[in-house]
Amino acid sequence: MSDATLPPLRLSGRSGSHFTRVARMVAHELAVPLEFDVVHDLLSLNPADFAGHPAMKLPTLHVPPPFATEGGSPIFGTENICRKLVEIAGRADDPRVILLPSSDLVRNAQELVWQAMAAQVQLVLGVRIGKLPAESPFFAKIKLGMIGSLAWIDERLPNLLAALGPSENARDFSLFEVSLFCLLEHIAFRPTVLLSGPVGPRFPSLHAFAQAFATRESAQCTVYAPDPPKEIQ
Repeated sequence: MSDATLPPLRLSGRSGSHFTRVARMVAHELAVPLEFDVVHDLLSLNPADFAGHPAMKLPTLHVPPPFATEGGSPIFGTENICRKLVEIAGRADDPRVILLPSSDLVRNAQELVWQAMAAQVQLVLGVRIGKLPAESPFFAKIKLGMIGSLAWIDERLPNLLAALGPSENARDFSLFEVSLFCLLEHIAFRPTVLLSGPVGPRFPSLHAFAQAFATRESAQCTVYAPDPPKEIQ
């Protein structure tokens, strides 16, 4: 990305989206500049309003030549986008950048994070925005599954972080840490389950982790915020 004449990468998403924030944080950690296009209408039924994403999801990375392998086709999905950013940064073989951990424990935890992030979207869109009944069996199971996933990770977090490397100096970052942080901060930003109880954090290990990870520059420059309304042409 050192050649200023190269066309920019564009990321379509939202400043309040945890899936989008993961990609933005990874790009910042890798020093890969991005232009950011806001998806304004989350309830739209038109894929064009989601930058052409056929499933109408966030985010989408628009990759021009010479970085694209299929003539500039978009990249769908946070994990795919992060893998592409690592390729573009020339760090695909760098052991300090951990996208796919070798530990089965961390792989399970990463799967639970992705599931909890998807559940968070369903709760926000269905209950907070769509005003559907939170007590329905559908949303009740989603919420219980989120709580179970957070409790599972909280109980094992020291072992999970140890499995990624002996210290922060052994890795620049891992996708697990970035995605877990973005999930926890999004629950605080758009509350769906309680992260704190009457006597303190409900998940103490996760609370300490989020506080520490929030000091990273990539976290501080991607803070969740509402996007401005679309300008009327």
